[in-house]
Amino acid sequence: MLRRKGVLLVLGLAALLSLTVVAQVDWILPYTSPVGEVALVSFSNTTGTTVNVLHLEFDQEVTVTYYVAIGGGLTLLGEAAGAVFDFAGELIPYGELFVNWEPAAAFPVFGQWLEGTS
Repeated sequence: MLRRKGVLLVLGLAALLSLTVVAQVDWILPYTSPVGEVALVSFSNTTGTTVNVLHLEFDQEVTVTYYVAIGGGLTLLGEAAGAVFDFAGELIPYGELFVNWEPAAAFPVFGQWLEGTS
């Protein structure tokens, strides 16, 4: 059951990616989640260089329920619950990190791509 949900989520993400316009300037793109009260947001690496860390801070406590990187590999460092998160690894220019969290009403108040730090 859990594997089926993961496969459906990845297929949904692939469908969303095919509908996303590449020339968007915003690096935070919210989507409507098919699973209810879970936020589904894409963080795009628009820096033009390969990055190693995405640092995120939220306006309230959240629980990261799922994440997947397109164009690299980023891993959540630390706990999946809190208000501050770091994803480390490597993401190519214009790669994206899709993150699900709950509650869906929460939104990042600060985000920063870092390079050379992993």
